[in-house]
Amino acid sequence: PQVGLKTSVVPNGVDLDTFRPLPRDDRAVREWRSAICPSGKSFVVSTVALCQPRKDLGTTVQIAAKVVKACPEVAFYLQTDCRRMLSYDLDLPHLARWYGLKIGKDLVLHDPETAQKYTDVEIAALMNASDLYMQASVGEGWGLPAFEAAACGTPVAVADNTAPGSLWPRDAAIFLPVMERWIPHYRLPRHPVLADQAAEIIISHVHDRDSLDRKAERAKAWVQEYSWDRA
Repeated sequence: PQVGLKTSVVPNGVDLDTFRPLPRDDRAVREWRSAICPSGKSFVVSTVALCQPRKDLGTTVQIAAKVVKACPEVAFYLQTDCRRMLSYDLDLPHLARWYGLKIGKDLVLHDPETAQKYTDVEIAALMNASDLYMQASVGEGWGLPAFEAAACGTPVAVADNTAPGSLWPRDAAIFLPVMERWIPHYRLPRHPVLADQAAEIIISHVHDRDSLDRKAERAKAWVQEYSWDRA
């Protein structure tokens, strides 16, 4: 009880031995790059998330559609538990096609038969193979994948709400703008990402490698504070 009274926040930890920068010619990184970067594409935005309402994957698809239209060289990779989509009345492939995205080229969706079966080592290689990691959820209790991506030296874009909006330094990430919606039944605010504005921000960074590199370096240094040893 006495310890509990003195503890205000218990942070998550990041396995910095596993999630670390790897050279682009690393075999695992090359294999991931080949899998997530289709022919004709040169910039990959990745998202790793459970398929549940608060992850708001429909908004991720909306952002992808606008970014790809403006920047055809960009591909989005979404790793999620596709088997759960119908439980939430969400058909991501149908939604993506409705927005004009080509599945397997503009949007690479994870194989539903193998969802969430990758090891941390494999996910770290995925993060290293990505040009940008994006997390456009309605809310996060912590948002661990974004921390892991930053530890790999990959630039990160997070929703400017809940934990990401409170925790991340303003110079360490791209912040996606949100709006506030009130949910009367729960008497709680909800802060979904504004897809059009978020897409414009992503577009502005696609060709600004220097800005992305600066944010990535700042984030990588900051994330060192969240090692398991320190947590």
